[in-house]
Amino acid sequence: MWKYASILILSILISSYTQAQKSLSVNQVYKETYELYQKQQWKQLILVGEKSIEQGIDFYYLRLRMGIAYYELKNYRKSAVFFQKLSSQNPEDKSLKEYLYFSYLLGGRNLDAVRMQNDLPQSIRKKYKIDETKLISGIYAETKYEFLDDYAIDSDQIQQQTVRKQFHHYSLGLSHQLGKRLALFHAYSWVDLNNSIVSEGISFKEEVKQNQYYLKSSVQLAWGTDLVLGGHWVHTKVNGYPLSVEMITETAMQTSKLKGNGNGNGGNGDGGNGDGGNGNGGNGNGGNGNGGNGDGGNGNGGNGNGGNGDDGSGNQGSAFEIDPYAFTQNSFIGYIGLHQDIANWKVNLGLLYFETDDLTRWQQEVSLRFYPLGNLNLYLQGRFTNQMEEKLEGGWLHRRYWNGGLGFQLAKNTWAQVGYSFGDMFKQVENEGYSVFNGVNLVKNRKEISFYQYVFKGKLSLFILYQNQREKNAYMINDELNRQHINVQSITGGIKWNF
Repeated sequence: MWKYASILILSILISSYTQAQKSLSVNQVYKETYELYQKQQWKQLILVGEKSIEQGIDFYYLRLRMGIAYYELKNYRKSAVFFQKLSSQNPEDKSLKEYLYFSYLLGGRNLDAVRMQNDLPQSIRKKYKIDETKLISGIYAETKYEFLDDYAIDSDQIQQQTVRKQFHHYSLGLSHQLGKRLALFHAYSWVDLNNSIVSEGISFKEEVKQNQYYLKSSVQLAWGTDLVLGGHWVHTKVNGYPLSVEMITETAMQTSKLKGNGNGNGGNGDGGNGDGGNGNGGNGNGGNGNGGNGDGGNGNGGNGNGGNGDDGSGNQGSAFEIDPYAFTQNSFIGYIGLHQDIANWKVNLGLLYFETDDLTRWQQEVSLRFYPLGNLNLYLQGRFTNQMEEKLEGGWLHRRYWNGGLGFQLAKNTWAQVGYSFGDMFKQVENEGYSVFNGVNLVKNRKEISFYQYVFKGKLSLFILYQNQREKNAYMINDELNRQHINVQSITGGIKWNF
């Protein structure tokens, strides 16, 4: 019995000694971190604090000193983690609110900062001239222009090719803050595009006009967690005009020159129309044109006011008119995304629906951004996108591409960002449904660099973006499909004013 009693007494003594050691360690940590705080030895303070927390020693002032240490080292994203937890324990502490607000703002967690903005004490708002949030919180404008080479195939045998000749993009948007947790952005965009098209050996000039409206809402579900919903409506109007081409008649093998946009008194025709006829070349001695009968009757022997070809005489052959074409198309894009801030990381998940060209497309994307210094002075980012395109014969076609890049501060108010994308990019949609790429060429890679300049204490920002992308252009000669690589360069410039 004495044996068991001895073991029990020994256990109690050891437990008491351990508790004493722990209590002593807490006092040591408190004293050491306070001294380091007084001396502003921030890195050493963080090392002592992290080691103490690993050993289970944790108290309010330890985390407060560690949060201030991270803040003084400009690791704002780490300091926000500490101040956020402390603020929940002591919500009335003004200094904590000040530290937390600027940790969010300087660490790139803008929605969290806006959520706190109206609740900041009047003394802090007055000290830093922080206004209350406004219904209209910003205005945004941008324009894009492409520099295009003439990559049209110079061959009489060309049967099919589309060549982009001109591209302009203009956009104007507004930002709104509705309460603490809801932000809206909407924009109207206009695109002006010209194509040169060869179809079945006939050349066309194609004009494309797009009117677009984009609406995005960002809802803060919790601190550092945002739900993004977006919708983009695209109305496209296309007009095509045939150019002069050389045609061979089927029987006489005589060359006739057809002008696709010639107008006569009574309508449209290739060689001119009679006083009431809508003929597409009139009537010949042995054959009829495509509708050469008008109100004034038929030409006799191919001669007359609604005549055929260049000289108005038919010769047992037929020529035909190529009419202009026009059509409109409405497309819709829907986006849902979830953003999560985790210390020095930001994780974005996105799902996008795109209905256009009578086909359905889905996009899934995952992106990561890492702030190694805990602030906006340097960040690394990467994104993976999988696109699923509905096939006409059924099933789905998968295209995938990757994007990587980094951003860094060049000067006090100047930032730069570089990026590279590679894979199979075709009619993809980016930037949470805002940027619509609906060209006809497959893009294999894209290099880009952008610069951002902030003036008037960050109220006004200017940016310029240069992109150079390598595309695959398809064309057909002698019923054989061929492809050529082309380079397309573009400049995008914009301005944003935050109220």
